Amino acid sequence: MIKNILSLCFICLAITVNGQNSNKAIKVSQKALELVKSKKANDLIQLFETEVLPVLNEEEMNKFIDQSLKTINNEPIDFKNYKTDLIKSDQDNTKEFYRFRFPLGSKGDGKDFFQVTFLAAGNYEKVYSLNFIRIERMKDVTVTFGAENEKIPGVGEVKTELYNDTGFIKSIKYRDFQYFILIEFDEHQNKVSESKFPLDNLTFKTLTQFYPNGKIELIATYENGFITGHFQKFYENGNLEREGFYIKKLKKEGYWKYFLENGSLDKIEQYVDGKKM
Repeated sequence: MIKNILSLCFICLAITVNGQNSNKAIKVSQKALELVKSKKANDLIQLFETEVLPVLNEEEMNKFIDQSLKTINNEPIDFKNYKTDLIKSDQDNTKEFYRFRFPLGSKGDGKDFFQVTFLAAGNYEKVYSLNFIRIERMKDVTVTFGAENEKIPGVGEVKTELYNDTGFIKSIKYRDFQYFILIEFDEHQNKVSESKFPLDNLTFKTLTQFYPNGKIELIATYENGFITGHFQKFYENGNLEREGFYIKKLKKEGYWKYFLENGSLDKIEQYVDGKKM
């Protein structure tokens, strides 16, 4: 009897602690959102776990904030109907994280979300990572990130979308006999990205992203919203930063090479089904 009571007390305590952590996580996530909206880069940096701080700087955080504001576009984020799961880092399988995913947008269909990750062993007062995702990655929905809903231009036809406030070019869309091509520009007319979708599979694309100086930032292929196949990330000076292969929804596979900014090889890691050997 006493044993059963002790067990019951333990279960209740576990639920209470878990509830407290969830409440902390929600409050910190709301704070992170407000700091993004108010463009307080340095305050947002201080909201991260200590071990993450060395890789963060004000310039990169401001870029993240600017991109995030474009993504959320003043749409609401539902902090009540969140989903959470326990995940492990593909870099360090000894660490566990709780990922909170809050529905983003007025539709409330769970297809887009604000994602905040906490150390499972932490106090939930600091975040480990956060992101604003406008593609369907929730487990209970179908990912449809691609050009399958696009009205494909005819051969030789070019469609141009402009920024409302400046009239500058926002995107250019056209096709040839094999591909639908989408080129996107920022407000200063710097090319941001170029995507190529095979006409026979519009959920697949090859993406090239660019830095403001015109040099390539990354080259990747996507299948139904997830990076797959050969992946390359570059430094702003044009040198290769890392490259390797992804399989099965962002699992690394084979040999991954990492380079220093001067172009010299830093290290090589081997992965099998997402696990570092």
